[in-house]
Amino acid sequence: MPVTMKEAIQPGRGSEPRSESPRPIRPRGVSSRLPFLLFVAIVAGLLMGYRYITGSEPYRMAEDFVRQNAEI
Repeated sequence: MPVTMKEAIQPGRGSEPRSESPRPIRPRGVSSRLPFLLFVAIVAGLLMGYRYITGSEPYRMAEDFVRQNAEI
């Protein structure tokens, strides 16, 4: 009974030739970082807006008015 040797399949190659080229793999780290970066950007924007508003002259005038007139 004769034994035939089969050719070893090389890594990255299938046993049959493909008719279409392989698609590139999308890195998985980008999809998990994007929501985190958006969250950080939104929180930073809110804090900057809060600091801008509380440091403005109309806000300080309104705050002083409310503090001087406690019956409001």
